[in-house]
Amino acid sequence: PERIPVRWRIAATCAGLTCLILVVFAGVLGNLVGDRVRDDFDDELRGGARALASEYQVGMDPISGPVVSGPNPRDSAMGESVIRVVDEFGRPLASTDRTIDLGPPAAGVTDMGRFSVATEPIPDSGSLPSFVQYAKPDADVEATIGRLWVFLGAGVLGGTILALLAGL
Repeated sequence: PERIPVRWRIAATCAGLTCLILVVFAGVLGNLVGDRVRDDFDDELRGGARALASEYQVGMDPISGPVVSGPNPRDSAMGESVIRVVDEFGRPLASTDRTIDLGPPAAGVTDMGRFSVATEPIPDSGSLPSFVQYAKPDADVEATIGRLWVFLGAGVLGGTILALLAGL
């Protein structure tokens, strides 16, 4: 270390401290913004499920069983989203795609495979408790958060290099 010029040692120390400060700042900021992006996605999902639940009614026909009245789920679904009207045990009464399993109804937003699922009770379901499950893939959200971390990492690296150059 004695062979390294003082100017380089001072520049490396400044760059190291700057890097440490930027890493802490990027870590805090990345976690806060990432959580906010996920929360906004979950809020949007819950709002969609709530709006859909208000459009459906489920009644019981003694001959044919449960009867769902409301818009066709395929007409309401956008993109890769999945809409299911299910009973309290998770059996689909109406669905955009019966092959996709969104699990039994659960409060809040849950993850099922590549989908985030919001479940809301149908208020006019009579004696048969029924729910709307609204699911969207969360890959776009995770990709956005991944880009955020790349951007923050590039900022840390760039700031460290600038601190080293300024120290010289």
